[in-house]
Amino acid sequence: MNGSQNSVDQNYSETIKYYDENAKGFVEQTIDADLTALHNQFLADLPCPARILDAGSGSGRDTRAFRQLGHEVVAIDASEEMVKATRHTAGEPVVHSEFIKYACDDLFDGVWACASLLHVPRKQLSQTLTHLSGLMKDGGRMFVSFKIGSTEEVRHGRFFNDLDEDQLEGILVDVPTLKAASMWITNDARPDRNDQWLNAILLKV
Repeated sequence: MNGSQNSVDQNYSETIKYYDENAKGFVEQTIDADLTALHNQFLADLPCPARILDAGSGSGRDTRAFRQLGHEVVAIDASEEMVKATRHTAGEPVVHSEFIKYACDDLFDGVWACASLLHVPRKQLSQTLTHLSGLMKDGGRMFVSFKIGSTEEVRHGRFFNDLDEDQLEGILVDVPTLKAASMWITNDARPDRNDQWLNAILLKV
């Protein structure tokens, strides 16, 4: 294994460790964020009820919201403490799994990956997106969001892959099963944050 891969693995392990050790505070910071507008855009062209994968479920906020709207949701997270948080917030089923290792028998109508794929290194992102698209039905929709920027770095114990529209489009060139239906920028939904986010709806083709 080369040094670059060792660095990637270490950053990934440290990021999971951060969420395991800071779960309570992270849940408190994110559980009440109002993402109704993003939910509506994601759900707009999905069947109702839809089968949804919440990929990187965190506090369980979005899993709960989708279930309350009558959808079938499977939540996954690589952090054991985040799995517990989702289970507490939204109930079963919650699966402890990395993105790339998750498999299922029944395909999903949509994949919701809100502020989660931003922890995947850029050189691994096309592979991860390809894997997730393989879990969707043809015509399915995937929501993704990244902090606006162009750097990959560890900030306060977590690895972040920041992207802009051109960079995301470039990554999608290597993911022939997905195409961008729309991209837009929003301000952080948390009142104490001034980050901007790149949001995208990707279609399974």
